[in-house]
Amino acid sequence: MERSKALALLAGFALGAVTAGGSLLLYQALTSTMIMLPGECPLEFGLSPLNTTSGWFYDVGWQRAEPRSFVEYNVTFFVFSQPDQYGNQRQIVHWSGSLDVLVSASGNFSFEDRGIHPGKLDNGGDYFWAREWHVIHVTRAGQLVGGTVACL
Repeated sequence: MERSKALALLAGFALGAVTAGGSLLLYQALTSTMIMLPGECPLEFGLSPLNTTSGWFYDVGWQRAEPRSFVEYNVTFFVFSQPDQYGNQRQIVHWSGSLDVLVSASGNFSFEDRGIHPGKLDNGGDYFWAREWHVIHVTRAGQLVGGTVACL
């Protein structure tokens, strides 16, 4: 086989491997961070994080559903473990419970009802707070409806 043909064949294999590897990484990133594609987005609201010397503030940045009572929501603050030998990470939960318990709580996690609808989660000023950075998942009736996740 001529040298130029061998190099072209080798370059084709390398390009194919890079494309396959990149596709796999993109798929893992999308599924591990729970980013959802348009039309498949069940989220009712999203949080926008802000790091300060006082901790992390997670403002309800957008909302597409009607405000609902705090008692309908459950909140989980967690971080991911270091990847194992297969690249899998597990959730290390630091706080989990009903949103109404978190309202004006003291400690490492709290929720401030500063929105325009008292007693309801809304994007008029409500925010979560954590002493250190966390991933936040908010569920209602067992379904993920908001947090630090996003839809494309």
